[in-house]
Amino acid sequence: MTVLRTALEASLTDPRFVGDELIPTLSVGTTAHLTSMRPRLAGPSDQDEVSAELSTPDGELVFLTAFGREEDAESTYRVLDALWTTGLGGGSRHRVPQPLAYMHDWWVVVTALPSGTPLSSLIDSRALQAPAAVKDAGAWLADLHASKVRIGSPWLPWRSATTLADHLRPFPAKLAPSRNAMRRMLRALAPHASRSMPPTMVQTHGRFRDDRVLIRPDGVTVHDLSQSVPGDPARDVAEFLFHLRLRAFRIGDPRGEDLTSLFLDGYLEHAPERHLTNLSYYVAFSILTSLARLIPRETPSDPGWGETVEFHLDEFDRLVVAETRTLMPA
Repeated sequence: MTVLRTALEASLTDPRFVGDELIPTLSVGTTAHLTSMRPRLAGPSDQDEVSAELSTPDGELVFLTAFGREEDAESTYRVLDALWTTGLGGGSRHRVPQPLAYMHDWWVVVTALPSGTPLSSLIDSRALQAPAAVKDAGAWLADLHASKVRIGSPWLPWRSATTLADHLRPFPAKLAPSRNAMRRMLRALAPHASRSMPPTMVQTHGRFRDDRVLIRPDGVTVHDLSQSVPGDPARDVAEFLFHLRLRAFRIGDPRGEDLTSLFLDGYLEHAPERHLTNLSYYVAFSILTSLARLIPRETPSDPGWGETVEFHLDEFDRLVVAETRTLMPA
C-alpha cells in the first residue's frame, strides 16, 4: 500500500475531517450527515485512490472516491458524466454509476452508490445465472466501446510495457527461476509487439474485471472507471478474460472455457471482430503483470503457489505463443 493511499484512507475514515471539511462542500441535493464511512477499495491496494460510503438524511447512499492526483479525479468525473448522458445512464440496461458531484478542492468524485450483485461472487458461488451474467458483461463492454466519448490521454501499446516494467523492478533476485521464465515470455511477446498498433481507438474501461461488474435484475452496471481512456478495445477484452480464467482456476470451476466463450459471444454480438486484432498481445501483458504481482508477494511454500504460477505459464504458452483459438472467435 502506498503512503499516499494510506493518507487518503486515514482522511476518509476521520469523522472530524469528513464532517468539518468534506460534507460542507458536498452538494447532492440535500445536506448530508455522516452515519458511517467504511473504506471500500476502488482498485488494487497500490493505486492512489480510495472510496467510502456516505449516507444522506433521506437514506440515500452516495459513494465518494478520493484521488491522489487532481487530473485523475477530474478525468474520472468527466468520463462518468459523458457516458451517463450519452447512452450508459438512467433508463439504460447497461450503465455506469450516476455522477453527482466533483469536489475540486479535495479531488473527490461523488456518485450514486451502484447497486447489483458482483459478477465475481456469482462465479465464486457457481450460481446458475453466472453464465448469462458473464455474457451480459461482454455486451456491456461492447456498448462502452461503441460510445462516441473520447476522454483522456490515449493508452498506446507501449504503456502496457511501461506498467509491466514498474512491477518487474522490485522483482526479488532470489526468485531466479521465475525471472528466467519471465525473460522467456518477454522474448516470445516481441513478434506481437511489432504489430500491436490498434486497428481503432475506443473509450476503454482500463481495468475491466469481473469484480467491477454488478448484475442488476434489469441489466448491468460497471464501476471503477478511473483509468478509462481511449485505447485498443482488445486490452479490455484481454484483461477480463484472463482474470475470469484465473478466477475459475482458483476455485476449481471446470467452466472456464465455457465462460470464456460466453463472454466473447456477448461482446461480438455487438462489436466487430477487428476489435480483437491485438487480443494475444494484451493477454500476454495481463498474464505477465499478474505474474509479476503474484511472485514477490508469495513464496514457494504458500498453498497453491506453484500451481498458480504454472497456470500463468501454461496460459501464456497456449494463448500467446501457440495463439490457440480459445480466445478467438471460431
